[in-house]
Amino acid sequence: MIVYYRKHSHGGICLNQNNCLKIITAIENTEYLKKISDNIAEITNVSLLASLRNSSDIVTLCTELSPDILICDLSNQDSKMSTTIKDICHCKNRHSVRIIATASSKEGEQLISDSIQNGADIFMENLDNPDILKSTLRIIGRQKDGSINSKDKIYIKADEILHQLKLPVHFSGYHYMKAAIINTALRETKLPEFSCKMCERIAKEFNTNPRHVERAITKAVRHVNSVCPKDYIFDTILGYSINGYNYSLNAKELIALIADQLRLKYISL
Repeated sequence: MIVYYRKHSHGGICLNQNNCLKIITAIENTEYLKKISDNIAEITNVSLLASLRNSSDIVTLCTELSPDILICDLSNQDSKMSTTIKDICHCKNRHSVRIIATASSKEGEQLISDSIQNGADIFMENLDNPDILKSTLRIIGRQKDGSINSKDKIYIKADEILHQLKLPVHFSGYHYMKAAIINTALRETKLPEFSCKMCERIAKEFNTNPRHVERAITKAVRHVNSVCPKDYIFDTILGYSINGYNYSLNAKELIALIADQLRLKYISL
């Protein structure tokens, strides 16, 4: 089923066609789709071209409508979205489309790794949150015009590393930890920080309490340590293996290690 949308008269209007981001969504969950569509309508220079409920017509639509961005839900019932992503990325006649994978269920989250390997540019949960959606589209838009900055690169790479460390996106600690890593990487001082003040800042950002942030991050780090061997963790973050058998990776150490590598790679020291 395909539903086409008109451009909105307020928000979502393309003031500059050259910079306008054209979007197609493939989301089966009606409520999730409506929230994302409503949020897109409030963003300037973004146009929702079409929406569909399954994966069967995506390749054809991407060829005919030439969107800049495809937002696809890995939770679609036909479970073929990850394969469709691969088909789009290997289609010779396709327009260069950026693919944002999302998931409206835990079942969909299990396909994250496959979707990234098959060509999705980024995975983002909670795109029904207007701030998260706007931030994600901003990053993709900067990639399109070649003006992506260091902060955006850090944001994308932090996501990639946490996925590689097998940290589930539905863990609240995933999002708090990513915020802690980005804040640490962008700090003027080079000293790592995982303190009460940082937890307070993150709690304010996510509208929760600092104690919950601290517990969630601790749980996330415990999960990483339980499912990933130490040498795999270091190889994922550093890019090479070291003997970390006797090395204890607590929350502060893991955040500092990832943030330091992001700073070295994307920020001029």
